[in-house]
Amino acid sequence: MDIKTLMITTAALSFSASVVMLILLRTHRTYPGFGWWTLGIAFIALGSSAFGLRAVYPSWPSLLIPALLLVAGYLMILRGMCIFRERPLWPRVEWAVMLSFLLIFAYYSVDAESAGARIVVFSLYVAALNLATAYATLDRHGARSGANEMLFAIWMALMGSFSLYRAWHAASGPTIGALWMQTYGFQSFYVLTQVLTVQLATLALIGINSHRIELDYLVLQEQLRMQSIHDPLTGLFNRRYLDDTLAQEISRCQRDGQPLCVAMLDLDHFKLFNDAYGHEAGDDVLRALGLLFTQWARTSDMVCRYGGEEFSIILRDTTLDQVLPRLNELRERIAQAPIVSEGRQLPPLTISIGVTQLDAQVASPVAFLNRADEALYRAKQMGRNRVERA
Repeated sequence: MDIKTLMITTAALSFSASVVMLILLRTHRTYPGFGWWTLGIAFIALGSSAFGLRAVYPSWPSLLIPALLLVAGYLMILRGMCIFRERPLWPRVEWAVMLSFLLIFAYYSVDAESAGARIVVFSLYVAALNLATAYATLDRHGARSGANEMLFAIWMALMGSFSLYRAWHAASGPTIGALWMQTYGFQSFYVLTQVLTVQLATLALIGINSHRIELDYLVLQEQLRMQSIHDPLTGLFNRRYLDDTLAQEISRCQRDGQPLCVAMLDLDHFKLFNDAYGHEAGDDVLRALGLLFTQWARTSDMVCRYGGEEFSIILRDTTLDQVLPRLNELRERIAQAPIVSEGRQLPPLTISIGVTQLDAQVASPVAFLNRADEALYRAKQMGRNRVERA
């Protein structure tokens, strides 16, 4: 392939990749850092295409411009990855990299006999940037990397290693010009590797951004699911979750012959408390109760806010005789719990509890809850602050 054909092919492929990145940047959801990736791809595309300038304008600017564009492009991709990964940026280091490369490479570009030094300088800078980008891509604090991240990191590591080999060979090899600096042979191969880097980087970076969107969607989906089954004030499960879960638990226990209890709990005189101290204090009480319930409950217990100041607990794999001491312990904890609202100590509150166990007479979840509610009503009638069984 002659240099003109190579230059045209390089330009077409490289710029098509940068255009794709730009379109995605303007029309799709992208994350911070994607704009720097787009700019970096464009600079690498320009630098790869500009390698052919030496065949038309054999002067030192034709050496400096492509190299400067490539180094700047790789630096922008590294910066974009750091932003994307929310890693710290080092603007002074970035400026130092570009200025030092410009000065050193320009110095060796003036002298036509310094081909080896130019290759060493360029290759070392590119190798450092590529390897740093590979590290930044995979460094996720123990999180598993996706396929696109692995592909991109491996390719950048390979390009960094190849650049290190190029620097070593240029520093030690006697036939630098014949191997590395001509517009055909190995130099054509090197230009094509830059084009391949643009293509692979474009696909991988787009994939990394898409994977992030997918992960955020899954996280959002899980957050919405959790919000739909949890009470926002107490953090406990809500009535909807109770209705869905209790029917499943009844079927499971009836099928497996396992015991199941359900308790209904209601704060005593909570309306009078709200009237005396305000609804904000009442909310603080409910939040404190949510925390206390969470600390008390076993992993298998499911505590739900039934509504207002009323709660329900599904107690798996436990009998009525086993659960009564636990519920009495919970009742005593609540009566002794110190509750503070807006810097003031609130008076203690008590709770009444009704509990029942699943048996053959339970026909539905509603009937099961009604039996526990009847026991709760008796606890209220018998003086409150007590546990009654049905």
